[in-house]
Amino acid sequence: MMKVSRRALLKKIILKLNKVDDFSYIDEVYNTQTGFPEKRWVLMLPGAGCQWSKEHNGGCYMCGFKYQLRHNGNKSPKYLENKIRIAFSLGSYLVNVKYNKPKSLFIYNGGSYLNDKEIPKAVQIEIFQCVIEKYKSIKNILVESRPEFITPENIKDLKSVLCNNCNLSIGIGLECKSAILERII
Repeated sequence: MMKVSRRALLKKIILKLNKVDDFSYIDEVYNTQTGFPEKRWVLMLPGAGCQWSKEHNGGCYMCGFKYQLRHNGNKSPKYLENKIRIAFSLGSYLVNVKYNKPKSLFIYNGGSYLNDKEIPKAVQIEIFQCVIEKYKSIKNILVESRPEFITPENIKDLKSVLCNNCNLSIGIGLECKSAILERII
């Protein structure tokens, strides 16, 4: 009988839950502010699926996340919350965040992190609290969102959890079907 490590077994479980390759990893990227490479933790959470994609004929033209992440839109909010919590916990365990000490965390969910219908507000805040309490090396958290969800209330809720030495960055996409116009912008 072949012995399987706990780490390998957990990875198999989470991959089956999410149907995603490499949902959590640590890599090294160049930091333009410091001029040095630094470690980054990338985590893809199983959200409810991009609301824009569901309601607008497939969503943004340039987005590839809609094909990578399994949409869980028909599941109950409690099921979704539990699945996100499991992915976050196992994701941090599998890449050994405490040992690798990444400086930043990029959270992707194949949609808008700040949209309560995709990632429930309580889970958004819980993830930030966990990062601040457990992973002191992380100084920047990046999430992506459509502009309509970037409200003063949403920013205030998340920033209230972060300590003064942990920044919140929010990425927004610019959709443009014209390559010429895209270069000009």
